[in-house]
Amino acid sequence: MKFTVNTKELLKALSQAAYVTATNKYIPQLENVLFNIDGETLTLISTDLEVTSQIQIPIIDNTDTFSVIVPVMLMTKTMEALPDIPITIEIDKETLAINISYGEDIFNMVGYASDTFPQIPSLISKLTITLKGKDVLDAIKSTVFAVESKDDLRPYSNCVSIQIKKDILFYATNGNMLSKYVIPENIVLDSKIPVEYNIPKKAILAISKYITAEDEDVIFSFNQSNLKIEIDKTHVLYTKLKEIKYPSVESVIPKDNNIDIKISKKEFLQAIKNISLYCNESTNQIKIEIKNEELLLTAENINIKKKAVIKLPCESENANITIGFNHKLLSTIVSICKHEYLHLLLDSPSRAALIKDDANERSTMLLMPVMLNN
Repeated sequence: MKFTVNTKELLKALSQAAYVTATNKYIPQLENVLFNIDGETLTLISTDLEVTSQIQIPIIDNTDTFSVIVPVMLMTKTMEALPDIPITIEIDKETLAINISYGEDIFNMVGYASDTFPQIPSLISKLTITLKGKDVLDAIKSTVFAVESKDDLRPYSNCVSIQIKKDILFYATNGNMLSKYVIPENIVLDSKIPVEYNIPKKAILAISKYITAEDEDVIFSFNQSNLKIEIDKTHVLYTKLKEIKYPSVESVIPKDNNIDIKISKKEFLQAIKNISLYCNESTNQIKIEIKNEELLLTAENINIKKKAVIKLPCESENANITIGFNHKLLSTIVSICKHEYLHLLLDSPSRAALIKDDANERSTMLLMPVMLNN
């Protein structure tokens, strides 16, 4: 069988599919991608057994149906080397030999039998919600930074929690940072009990890679232990949900941080980066002092006798407080803010700080302070 496909379109799909592959010495098929060819549609399927991806792209000059596992790395590098043109791919159904024709050039590789590929999951939905791509992208960007890649002692820190009440709430925390993002939806649930789904980090990042337009629909279909995400009818993602009880994060978000400091995001972020050069590398600690309309950042490493102080203008009402932060965590949160100004909401040197975008009520970020050495 043979078909024609555009190189750049195939390359994009291969790159997206490869994100969900995994190295597994017991199931080597997980390192590659399944091609399902059916008429004028090519579906690329990849999985790491926790997350499964299906991506559809159009093909032409084909009326046949066939499936084969392709070596994804070799296929991807081949597409990268070719210009943005249609190419012909021919597959021998008996030997699984794959020939890619580009002008007079021919690239040969061998695929693997499709019956060795893990079974594609299915899902009977108990709850379905539809959100816009922009809302989902903003929610992911505003929360995923607080997710750890792996922490066996705090399994909740490896995922983003979607909690459905009247609105859609996204939460992420690793114990030091916490983020909350609200998508107002006015949802009416059969039960008054909030619904909670905990999505692993890899699936959340895959969703963000697959959304290509802000106005496209992103459909979330949940049951008790699995989630299906459909994006623009061409991308489908299945993932197992984390079967854990997410912490009651609302109880730790301060409600009475009355010291409100408004500051330029750009100036604040640059000052944090500059002052970090003078930190003690073992603590990453910086000191922030607010006195009325001035914010002072101080970093010092007494072991090698280096110290820096940076002054910034800010807006506050008779504020007078000194507090310490890990500069890496603080700069991470500040960089997420999108507006020209942000608000640093404080109460005392030992209580969590809130960082909010100016004029953005959807996003709330929390950072725990550190104990100052002096």
